[in-house]
Amino acid sequence: MLGAAVQVVVLGINSYKNNNITLGVRLNDHILGKVTNQDSREQTDSIINTYENTTIPIAVEGTNYTGRITLRQLGEKADKQKVYAALLDIGHSGNPFEQLMDQNASLFGGRNISLDHTGFNNALAQQYITTLNEKVGTKPVDARFALNNQVVGIYPDAKGLTVDADAAIRKILGANPEDGSLVILPVKLTPAAITSPLLQPLLYQARNIAEEPLTVTASTSKITLSQEDLINLIVLNVVSDPDNKSKLTIRISFDELKLNSIVNDVVQQAAIAPESTIVNGGQIIKQGKDGLKPAETRPITEVLSGLLKRQNGQRTVDTIDIPMALVPSPVIELAANNPTSRTGTGMIRLTFDDGPGTYTEQVLDVLKKYNVHATFYVIGRNIGGHASTLQRIRNEGHTLGNHSLTHSDLTRLSRAGILHELSTTQTLVQQASGVAPTSFRPPYGAQNQAVREVAASLGLSVDLWSVDPLDWSQPGTNAIVQRVLSHDNAGSVVLLHVLHRQTVDALPSIIEGIRTQGYTLE
Repeated sequence: MLGAAVQVVVLGINSYKNNNITLGVRLNDHILGKVTNQDSREQTDSIINTYENTTIPIAVEGTNYTGRITLRQLGEKADKQKVYAALLDIGHSGNPFEQLMDQNASLFGGRNISLDHTGFNNALAQQYITTLNEKVGTKPVDARFALNNQVVGIYPDAKGLTVDADAAIRKILGANPEDGSLVILPVKLTPAAITSPLLQPLLYQARNIAEEPLTVTASTSKITLSQEDLINLIVLNVVSDPDNKSKLTIRISFDELKLNSIVNDVVQQAAIAPESTIVNGGQIIKQGKDGLKPAETRPITEVLSGLLKRQNGQRTVDTIDIPMALVPSPVIELAANNPTSRTGTGMIRLTFDDGPGTYTEQVLDVLKKYNVHATFYVIGRNIGGHASTLQRIRNEGHTLGNHSLTHSDLTRLSRAGILHELSTTQTLVQQASGVAPTSFRPPYGAQNQAVREVAASLGLSVDLWSVDPLDWSQPGTNAIVQRVLSHDNAGSVVLLHVLHRQTVDALPSIIEGIRTQGYTLE
């Protein structure tokens, strides 16, 4: 009787407080026992916040990784107003009989609303799994040929491991944060593209290739590739059968990028730049020398051919010789009445614009050979990836100058634009070389008051030139040499560029010709 009386009282309260949550209603199995509407809202908010912010312990299957995550970190954010409206609807909707049944069921724990992840952010959860994979995931390892006790064998493949994003998210969402149970996130194993059985048929070819070291020669220069070097040149290509895509085979090729680097080292050591013969009025005033260069435009062809012969077991190739060709000494003829026929004294400066670039290192090689120092006016946007070149310029006693960021006509820019061009280049040169330029050469020689004032504000002098052979237009090696030697005088500043091979080829004759005239170089 007492229980029935209590029930009648509770039902009466629910009827009287028909704008409040029915007594006994549960949210995620928590009884909402508050009487006032405000108290019920606060209790609802508290349950939701606890649910979304309680940490869930997680571990990744097959690894030693453990961590904790909250639903809020995965983007969970329930619509509290919608949840509250659903709670309020229980016992207050339908006909009087239905309301009475709901209220009665609520009183005995029969009405419970579960938070259903309607506010879940799947994209954010996927991002979390991606980050987790960066920590614990492993990529599959392809089988490869390897050397063991001087014998070529197969290093076995290994499967990769990846957290299964969709399955992991389902596991986390299915967990109850409040019970503290560990959630094991499932993983997927990814097979390697190249497996040991696929490599087995090619083992004899790999052994043919790397059975013995291989020597590559060019003139008097040579390099010997060890068995390990030869193994590292092998590239494995996966090929599918056109008639059966699931049927895979492996083919051997060679890493031409690595091979090019090796061959170029040998060729560069063997190559000799020709020295010009200078003739003045029909008389040889300086005898030149022939040079050497590769006979083929693609010298790795010889090495590839030798490697293929080894691979096919046709015959053992122990040494491969890269043919070199003579480069005749250029003849620079100076007219008898040319100003270069007279001698003089004094200093002449060589300067190089528009680097760093393809031919800067070759220019530095020539300057080092002749013990000459120059100034390199560099473009800021060209510095990326050439920090070592700028460091070499500094270390070998040359001077670094500022040639703007983008090689723009600075007279067409605002003061702010000029400042950006020069100051950014200053910073880039400083970062790459450790020194900041103190001189500036305006692109095209274009300058005005604003350019000079901005340069001065950065502590930069404005440096121009007095001899311009127009080498950037590639008029020919002989033309470049003659234009310099025909117009130089004591105190001359020679403008050259690091853009083309012709400048590199002309440089030895320019240096020798200037010295023959009696001038000195820095």
